[in-house]
Amino acid sequence: MRRWQRTLVWMVLVLITGTGCGQATPPTVGGPGASAAGSLAPQSTDATPTTSQLASPAATPALRFVALPPQIALIGGRFQVSLVATGAPPLISQAQAMQIVAAKVPMPAGGTSQGKPITVRAWYGYATIGEPTAMVWDLSIHISLPNGGVLDHVDNRLVWLLDYGNVPGPVPSICYRCTPPPVTDHDVYAVDAQDRVIVWGASYSSTAPLPTPQPTWPATQPLSAAAAEWRRVVAINHAAIRPILAPSALPAGFTSVGDPGDNTQPGLFTIDYAGPGKELMIFVGSTYHPAPERLTEVEQITVRGQLGTLQIVRTARGVAGLRLWWWEPGHFEPSPKGGPAQASVPYFLWSVGLTSAELLHLADAMTPISPTSSATPRIAPTVP
Repeated sequence: MRRWQRTLVWMVLVLITGTGCGQATPPTVGGPGASAAGSLAPQSTDATPTTSQLASPAATPALRFVALPPQIALIGGRFQVSLVATGAPPLISQAQAMQIVAAKVPMPAGGTSQGKPITVRAWYGYATIGEPTAMVWDLSIHISLPNGGVLDHVDNRLVWLLDYGNVPGPVPSICYRCTPPPVTDHDVYAVDAQDRVIVWGASYSSTAPLPTPQPTWPATQPLSAAAAEWRRVVAINHAAIRPILAPSALPAGFTSVGDPGDNTQPGLFTIDYAGPGKELMIFVGSTYHPAPERLTEVEQITVRGQLGTLQIVRTARGVAGLRLWWWEPGHFEPSPKGGPAQASVPYFLWSVGLTSAELLHLADAMTPISPTSSATPRIAPTVP
C-alpha cells in the first residue's frame, strides 16, 4: 500500500476512534442512493484471538461473497475488503449502525452536503479487511472494545459496511506525490454489530481510476541479482550468523528478488523473492513468532532435522500464506546487541502461492553459504 493511501486510512481511524465530535443528523435510511442490506454480493473481515469471536463462516459449505463496488474492495491498491453474506438477522439495524457513525464522525446536517443529497449504500455480513502477512496483519488497527479487549485487525467479524456518497473525505489532500492531490467524495465505515463500534474507515473518489493491486513487498531486482544479494548479506553477517542458509532451488514462477529491510546490521537480515501470485520472504535472525489468527492451522513439523512450526494462515477468503520457523544449530549473535551469543540460528519463512509441501521441500534443501564458498548456490526458478 502506498504511503499516502496508508496515511488516509490511518487518519480516518484516528478520527473515528477519537473522543467523538457530537451528534450529527445522519442521512435518512432508504434515502437517495440507499440499498437494501446485502443486496449486492459478498466480501470479508478478521479479529484478534484475544477478543470475543463470532461464529466463523468458514464452517458453512459454500461462502457467498458479496460483490462490493471495486472502489471499496480495492481501497489501498489491494483487494483489502471482503464481505461474506449471512442468512441470520442482523444483530443491530442499519439505522443503529448509522447512528454509531453519526456519533463519531462530523457528518453534514440535514442529509445534504454541498447542495447534494448524501447517499448511503449498506451491506451486512462477515467482513475481512486487509490480510495477514509474514509477521503482522496488513492494515492493522487498534480499537478498544467495550469488553476491555483490543481489536488489532478485522477478520470474519459481523459488521455493517456503510458507504456514504457525496461527502468530502475527512482528509482530502494527503497524497504527497499526486498532482493534483485526490479529492474524495465517498466515506466508508465498518460498524461492528456485536461490539457496536466503528472498526474501520476509509475514503475514496468515485471518479478516480481504480488502483492497481500492489504486492506487500514488491521485489525490485531481477532474479539474476539474487546471488549478489546473498553475497552482500553474507559479507555483513558471516561472523554473527552461522550457518547462513540460502535456497538451492525455487519453485517455478519467481521472477525478482529484493531487500525489504536495510540489511546493514549484523545478526538480522531479510531476502524477498516474488513473482506473479507468489512471494517468499526469508527472515534470518528474527525471533518473533506471530500468534495464529483465528482460522490459522498450526502444525508441529520437522525441518532439516529440527523441530519447527508451520502455520497455514487462513481467512474467510481461503489460504493467505504459510509461515514456517525453526532454529538451525550453529552460532547466532542477536542484532543489535540483543543478548549473548546462542547455539542456534532462528529462521523464519513466509510464502504466498506455495503449497506446504513446496515450502518444506525448499527449507529442507537450503544450502549453507559463506564468504569463502567456491560454489554458487542455484538461486534460480527451477521446480524442486
